[in-house]
Amino acid sequence: MKGGNGKSTWNSCATAILVAKRLQESEFSKYDQPAKLSKIKNGLSNAEYVALLPDGSVVVSDKVNNRIQIFDGDGTFSRTLVKRGRPLGIATNRSGQLVITDLHRKQTQVGVYTVDGRCLRLFDPTCEDDIRPSTPCYVSVDPFDRILVSDRENQCVKVFDERGLFLTRMGSRDPGDDRLAFPRGLCCDSKGNVMVCDTGHCRLALFSADGRFQQNLLTSKHGLSSPRDVALNRTSGRLVVAQHNSSASSSFRKIRIYEIEKI
Repeated sequence: MKGGNGKSTWNSCATAILVAKRLQESEFSKYDQPAKLSKIKNGLSNAEYVALLPDGSVVVSDKVNNRIQIFDGDGTFSRTLVKRGRPLGIATNRSGQLVITDLHRKQTQVGVYTVDGRCLRLFDPTCEDDIRPSTPCYVSVDPFDRILVSDRENQCVKVFDERGLFLTRMGSRDPGDDRLAFPRGLCCDSKGNVMVCDTGHCRLALFSADGRFQQNLLTSKHGLSSPRDVALNRTSGRLVVAQHNSSASSSFRKIRIYEIEKI
């Protein structure tokens, strides 16, 4: 990506070949103890998107109750931020602010908020060359504070600067390894490389910071099935992948933890 002076606005990096070594696995049913959860004061209801604050607090997006909840690192409820829309994806930037996608009056928007719920700015993630109405849900923030949102209907990841100005998109509309199909969760490593849950192709795809496809990090050959979300600890290299499995008799999500190694 180049700015007006023709110089790169961020450093593209040559990505080494990476291997994801599975460490552990767990699975849980979405029907586990629904009655118990519904009775807990300040409990969770359909909490699907989470993020971490610099102090270790856990931020949870509760789209059913139209609220953002914050818990201490040990899981103790701290406070609720009530929003006007239906909060979806959530991430944090380098300043510890919350970046949230939400559905307001049938229009998806991206907002930046303080941890006490004050809105700093909102922007529309729709782009001129969108083929279909924009449907971003998952969001991530890279080390350069660029905001990345996955758009399932337009089959891409959109990249914005911290002010909400559109920069570029990842994912080609032409056949090839860089074509995405219904992308969902995404995360970034310390160099800005982007890992995308490419649900339609049943893979975890790796793109460089400047949007070039690098490799398939995980596929169905590794036991991956309908990947939904991904998170990376940039310090330890631990990668957490959530995938969805369903059949006529049950529906559950499986969590797998990997360690990223360079070769």
